[in-house]
Amino acid sequence: MAIFLKNKYFYLSLIFIIFLFLFVFSGFLFYSKPIIYDISPIPTSHKDIIVIKGNNLGYSTGEININNNYLVKSSIISWNNTEIVFKITDEVNSGLIFVKGERGTSNELFLVISRQVPVKLNKENLPFIFSEDKIILNANSSTLLQGMNLFSHSSTIKIFLETRDKLYTILPQNILDVSENRVEFISPRTLNSGGKLYVLLDNIQSNKVPFSVKDDFFKWTLGDSKEFTIIEEIYFSQDISSNFDSTSEDINFNIFYLRPVENERQKIMERSNEHLDFNIGNLFFENLKTNKFIFKTKVKTHKLNLQFLDAKYLESIEFNRDINNQEYKKYIQDKEKDYLSYNSIDLMPLDSLILSKTAGSNSVYKLAKAIIDVLTLNFEIVENNLSLKDSIKERKISSSNLIVLTNLLFLKHEIPLRNIVGLYYDSNSLKLNEHFWFEFLLAGVGFVYFDIINVVLFKDSSKYFLNMSHNYIQYGCKEDYDKNEFFDGYLDSGFLKYKSLTNGSYSLMHRFVLEDNF
Repeated sequence: MAIFLKNKYFYLSLIFIIFLFLFVFSGFLFYSKPIIYDISPIPTSHKDIIVIKGNNLGYSTGEININNNYLVKSSIISWNNTEIVFKITDEVNSGLIFVKGERGTSNELFLVISRQVPVKLNKENLPFIFSEDKIILNANSSTLLQGMNLFSHSSTIKIFLETRDKLYTILPQNILDVSENRVEFISPRTLNSGGKLYVLLDNIQSNKVPFSVKDDFFKWTLGDSKEFTIIEEIYFSQDISSNFDSTSEDINFNIFYLRPVENERQKIMERSNEHLDFNIGNLFFENLKTNKFIFKTKVKTHKLNLQFLDAKYLESIEFNRDINNQEYKKYIQDKEKDYLSYNSIDLMPLDSLILSKTAGSNSVYKLAKAIIDVLTLNFEIVENNLSLKDSIKERKISSSNLIVLTNLLFLKHEIPLRNIVGLYYDSNSLKLNEHFWFEFLLAGVGFVYFDIINVVLFKDSSKYFLNMSHNYIQYGCKEDYDKNEFFDGYLDSGFLKYKSLTNGSYSLMHRFVLEDNF
């Protein structure tokens, strides 16, 4: 009897262990399967960018199924283990969506696509601006307008400032917030005289209200202009070590690329492509399957002069270390994480020289000028392969290391600094060169230009500090697009980011040519 019970408990224990193993194994399979739990935006409109969030989605591009139809691979912009970004077209309708990747097939969610026809404004509900007193604007600073009927689903609002000799249009990126009864925007930095303000919505014009410009201690003015017709060429070359049997069918790249930005000193006269909105107005996307992609942009640029009418007030501007300040958060706190790998770099010798020039002053202007002067007096630009640490020791530095060092010094002293990517026109060679320059923040004035590479190269800050004395062509601010969520898995090439969708051994090349030299 004892032997029977012993055998019985043995078999029961064995069955329990088998069931426990199956339970754990099935749980492991469940948790390793792809799971999607969020789709945004919901509801969405056609031709939008859709973001799927989940777990275990895999690191290689898989497939997306909507209503039993698989999207073409070129619609998939990026794919990583927790997020997939893709674009939809008119043919895609609401329905069940799931993804299939290297770890299997996910669960299903419902994708909602809204294509409602918006109601336009009419003369009975025309936009209206309240104005009990004359509006006072400050150049390059934000202003809040109050009124009614200032928002429409069918079109975006346009804001105009009409002065005696010029009509200013507020650029889209300078319209900060819009609602039914209020609009916040940034005034043009070159606005120097008063006039009338009005808005346009659904081609219906609001009332005009008078405004004046605050007399301040500085004045921005545009200088000489120059027009450029730029040919940009993206092409692919086969790697030397690759299989020479590859054909052009192996070329399949997703590319994000920048075009010249439009601002107060730079106007786009003509461009060959419509832009695709990624919250960055001059960012474009293409899926390239041909060996060469060429497009043209005609741009007019101005030199930009900054005149200070009160030097004492300029030098009195101090730091704004408020953690709730947008510029402080973006250009100090967020950037510090990107430069953690340089924590071992000893900046004390340079910092001592900088502080000796400011005599303990908290003036942002004095400190920024001191940083630029110390770099100018102590370094020579030599395109070498030295590390940043050795470059500081040898006082010979490459352009790329000089850019990093400038960022580190401004970060150390908590001055918001943004990196501008663009083109520099060399009047001697009549060629366009890829170039980087900077803008640092002066509270109440805005971001102020300086070109550290040319300052150090020519040992002259008069042409490359505050006053932009050359016709630079600006493509964008690196802080605006470097961390964009769409760029996961993309390689960086300065002006563009790209990813190959095939195993073809091709390298991407990019060049800028003036139309006259093409």
